[in-house]
Amino acid sequence: MRRLIRNVAKALGVSTDYHVAGTWSGGTIDMTVTIKPWLHADNFKELRDFVADELKHQALGVKPNIVNITRLGP
Repeated sequence: MRRLIRNVAKALGVSTDYHVAGTWSGGTIDMTVTIKPWLHADNFKELRDFVADELKHQALGVKPNIVNITRLGP
């Protein structure tokens, strides 16, 4: 049932913004990410992979440790 609700919300264009902070061997990473429709256990791996891909532009082959995820907005 929850998956059905997420699929309907995604089809309607619902999105949620999150602030993601993490650490890696060279310092910290701080970004805002938009996820459709919202963060849940099924798409957390996609979020982690997205953060790692963004970090590759700064340092090759480094995996970040996400230490904080905060939902933005009401």
